[in-house]
Amino acid sequence: MEEGMIVSGRYLIPDLTQDTLLESGSLYIKGDRIVDVGERTDLSAKYPHTKQVGGDDYLIIPGLIDSHQHGRGLSYVQRAGHLDNYLEIWLLRALSPIPTYFDTVLATMSLIENGVTCTLHSDSSFVPGRCEQEAIDRLRAYKDVGIRVAFALGIRDRNNYVYQDDQVFLTGLPRGLRKDVSKAFAPNFPSVSEYLGFFDRLREKYEDSNTTILMGAYTEAHCSDQALELIREKADQVKCGVHLHLLESMYQKEYLHQNIGKTAVRHLYDIGFLRKDTSCAHAVWVTQEDIDILSDTGVTVVHNPSSNLRLRSGIAPVRAMLDSGVDVALGMDCMSLNDDNDIFQEMRLCANLHNQPGIGRSHFYPGQVFGMATLAGAKATTFEEEIGTLEVGKKADVVLVRHEPITYPYLSHDVSLRDVLFYRGKGLFVDTVLVDGSIVMENREFTRISRESVAEELFSAASVTPDAEVLKRREVLGRMMSYVEDYYRNMTPTVKRPFYIFNSNDPQK
Repeated sequence: MEEGMIVSGRYLIPDLTQDTLLESGSLYIKGDRIVDVGERTDLSAKYPHTKQVGGDDYLIIPGLIDSHQHGRGLSYVQRAGHLDNYLEIWLLRALSPIPTYFDTVLATMSLIENGVTCTLHSDSSFVPGRCEQEAIDRLRAYKDVGIRVAFALGIRDRNNYVYQDDQVFLTGLPRGLRKDVSKAFAPNFPSVSEYLGFFDRLREKYEDSNTTILMGAYTEAHCSDQALELIREKADQVKCGVHLHLLESMYQKEYLHQNIGKTAVRHLYDIGFLRKDTSCAHAVWVTQEDIDILSDTGVTVVHNPSSNLRLRSGIAPVRAMLDSGVDVALGMDCMSLNDDNDIFQEMRLCANLHNQPGIGRSHFYPGQVFGMATLAGAKATTFEEEIGTLEVGKKADVVLVRHEPITYPYLSHDVSLRDVLFYRGKGLFVDTVLVDGSIVMENREFTRISRESVAEELFSAASVTPDAEVLKRREVLGRMMSYVEDYYRNMTPTVKRPFYIFNSNDPQK
């Protein structure tokens, strides 16, 4: 009788932060766990009549982790030609709705086919009557495709238009435009108590060994202290993680400094929000004092290099964070450079962004960046005891990468295969993926759901001509945009001491 599964390859790298390679390495998996690790012939003899997966064509690595994304399968460029822009301008949009379930299924497939086995979803639906159902649709999608997910239920209760009280901003608009904006973009957030009710229901129905529900604040600029304190209280009560966007843009930094007289990180620390269970996406505009606080409190920062570049947010001081002992994970924010969720490219981008000119400056090594996409990601998603490496007792989240395209036509014996994977690996080379001991993709074919059927559903929904309400919102948005731009133009802060220096306009003396 067949029992368990042996996954084998030409090589096995059990921990991508270490340069340890097991030739003819294999895993014996039973249920959702790794039960044994060893050489293929030894395991085959030890566990006969066992299903065999893999072979000499493959390199076996731990599943990779995308620690911040929003479940968007169709990008905004695809849906409506909504091009990259400054974050605050980009966030203002009027799109025709598409099915949340199928959009998230497509996003999840894209992650898995690039070797991602676990993700942190930052939920950003804020409309009463719709946010709970959208969260349910997304959670169903993750379960149906088979990825491991930490689902952060987002909360927001202020600053619908710009980083300013909604009524103050509306008062500054011409009367006719004010009326149209109030109608077309009326702030309509659920109360925090409603969100807490959603959270309890989602945990009761969807929480399991493969899915965890987190509390989530959208950003501190969009959440009152009351909301933040209730989030912290609830997280402490049920012992779950907390996820939020933190200082993604210089406008957020300036707004918070003007309104609370201190940095956002210092304020979050002062109200007792920051803990080891907290993960913060972006953290581009932090100070060294902020970094020290993040280190002391054990917070994990999730770096999103492509997104920060595409939305002109800046470059997070990741080198200073790591040097100060901050755990830094990696996220793609549904905004990878090629719109394709290639996490291998994201890792290379991360490394090269933070390597400054000058002999003697610290720089990234492959193991450090792989650590961001494995061990630090496991901490950010709160699965740190279960995933990130291929060890006995860990969850069987496993990726089989085709060996030949990485090494073709020649590979020196003097180079580490782990390092070659870092420099030459692509999502396209991922062949087979297991999550929780179950094969979710084999030979780049998904085992649980048809990609073609998902694409057909999304094509049909996205092809519908925008209705009158959407067209009106777009027209109103076009008239409002100059006022939004003026608001931010008037608050742009002065950047005096950047963490990184890449060039200079100073004359040589």
